[in-house]
Amino acid sequence: MRSCDQVPDELWLQILQDLPKTALRNVSGTNRTLSRISRPLLFAEFTFCPYAVTRLPKNDQTVRAPDVINPIPLNEIEREAELDRLNFWSSPEIAPWVRSCTVRPLRSALEADKVEESGGNGSALALLDIFFRRLPRFTGLCHLHAFIVHFTPLGLANLRQLPSLSSLDVIVCTLVREAGDAEWASLDLPFVTRFQFRYGYTYLASRVQLHSSLLDPWMSIIRLDKIVELNLGFGGGLFSNIARTLPAVLPSVKLLTLHAIRSDERLSTTGVSNIRNILPRCPRVEVLKMEGSWAKFPMLPGRFRIPRY
Repeated sequence: MRSCDQVPDELWLQILQDLPKTALRNVSGTNRTLSRISRPLLFAEFTFCPYAVTRLPKNDQTVRAPDVINPIPLNEIEREAELDRLNFWSSPEIAPWVRSCTVRPLRSALEADKVEESGGNGSALALLDIFFRRLPRFTGLCHLHAFIVHFTPLGLANLRQLPSLSSLDVIVCTLVREAGDAEWASLDLPFVTRFQFRYGYTYLASRVQLHSSLLDPWMSIIRLDKIVELNLGFGGGLFSNIARTLPAVLPSVKLLTLHAIRSDERLSTTGVSNIRNILPRCPRVEVLKMEGSWAKFPMLPGRFRIPRY
């Protein structure tokens, strides 16, 4: 019996989880036992980049001009590379091991992309459509981070087929309408307990044809009684509207994070009166976090713990 077979798998996992990815790959190639044990660690995180955008923000805390969300097709080499990666990660041997997935644009647009752009948004979203069709293969997916993603009814319908999905981040995303309101109401996400929604640029609200509020469609999709952690981030103009249109009660929220998001690289100060409109909707909140740029901290009941940043 080989010495590695005499060590429990749980102990090997404790040892291997601290290794950098390069070292982990080397270890996995040592023998079959270590290859089997290291597989959940090697393939736990998957990042997919289906298109470019006009201007890609430095990070999801910063939102630039309105045209930032326009999808632009990748060039042929990039498309082939991303499709090859998707074929690998969505294969039956790998997909069940993925626990966290990030979907985001690959890069900002280049001059050469103007030729590709003539294909229209349909071709720009082709890779994203393939990803949505293969979503049910990721049976162990627990967390999805979507940054500048155009969700379709197909994407949402396949999200709800993921039994392990408990955490969802929706950062500067849109819902692409292909069906009536009645169908949206049936696309609920029953297993999500942690939900983050951020949308920073006020002008975008008038450009995107959704419901009266950017948040309303998502509030109708997630199960409000299941959400334990809620993270909301908006620019100053949007925060006022969102505070007025939140659902009447979010009964299970215990951790509430409110983020005054940066808009177009400049800090937009958000009025603290909006917080007083939100807090009564979350009667069981135990911890309140305030991040970003706020004019001042409001007077809050003593039972809330406000971290210092």
